[in-house]
Amino acid sequence: MYNLGNSDAAGLALMFNTGASIVIGLLINSIKQVCKNMTIPFSLALFAAGALLLLFTRSLPITCLAAFLIGSGSAIIMATCPFMLSNLTERKRYPLVMGLFSAITSLGFTSSTWFFKAVSGAFNIDPVTGSLWGIVIISVVVCVLLVVFRFQQRTDENYLFE
Repeated sequence: MYNLGNSDAAGLALMFNTGASIVIGLLINSIKQVCKNMTIPFSLALFAAGALLLLFTRSLPITCLAAFLIGSGSAIIMATCPFMLSNLTERKRYPLVMGLFSAITSLGFTSSTWFFKAVSGAFNIDPVTGSLWGIVIISVVVCVLLVVFRFQQRTDENYLFE
């Protein structure tokens, strides 16, 4: 269906996805300064934009851009969430909280494949297309909820423990 090339092309696109982590790692402070309390919603918007590009375009350069956007969104979340969690817990509980974050994240990565495949099957659509629509829908809904309830602002500005 997507016909974007061989395994070399797939490897190139994946390189942009993982390479985004390097770029974001170097720029996360600047991103946080610019986005302030909208860092997580911004990362979700990157997810949605990348998935939309993959849904509606079929060229390798755009696929690489989409992979970079999705990778950037993921890297921002993975750099920001541990900090936010540390604001919500006592210092002595950090190892437990970070371990749970890691376990839940890994569980999400693993189970999402099966979940999106099942949902795609229920709607009789290609699993890749279903996964991309799932990314768009979930990212937009969570982004809107985070903005409406000012979740990140409340977490960043109201530390539970000092």
